[in-house]
Amino acid sequence: MSDDKNPTIPPTGEGNTGPDPQKSTDTVDVAALLAERDKWKAMSKKHEKDYETASKKLSEFEQAAMSESEKAIEKAKAEARTQTLSEVGSRLVEAELKVQAAKAGVSLPDDIAEVLNLSKLVDENGHPNATAIAKVIGSFAPADDGGFPPVGGIGPQHGKGGQLSQKDLQSMHWKDIAQAKRDGRLNNLLGIE
Repeated sequence: MSDDKNPTIPPTGEGNTGPDPQKSTDTVDVAALLAERDKWKAMSKKHEKDYETASKKLSEFEQAAMSESEKAIEKAKAEARTQTLSEVGSRLVEAELKVQAAKAGVSLPDDIAEVLNLSKLVDENGHPNATAIAKVIGSFAPADDGGFPPVGGIGPQHGKGGQLSQKDLQSMHWKDIAQAKRDGRLNNLLGIE
């Protein structure tokens, strides 16, 4: 190949080692590219804001153009969604309560849904409120006293109010049973002397 067929590469000779890599015929203006990019970003943001504004106006026009029956349907849909979220949220809360109780080593009563208002443990999106659930589990947690109630005397007379029988427990609320255990009124049943 002869040197005159390729005009972009000068002939090699003394002092000439080939094309200069710093000097190119296809120069890129980085500043111009960045300016072009910023221009398109700004236009995109402007169009997004315009779209949001137009969408809001369209929604307002649609609401205004709705008949009374259409408005009633929309209201019913919103109420149904709220009720569904509430029901599902309560079930999720109950499941989360059981999980957190198991982790904390706390036993919850079987009728926990009747004891607590589970809807108070749901956030506005229908999800369980972890902070509120932790507070509830903390209220069920046993006192950190080593697991045994203090011994207050000899025989069935020790503790507050005497010892309880199995028959007594059947008619008691679980909170009262827990308190009786802390007071030492279950020691005979538990085999604690």
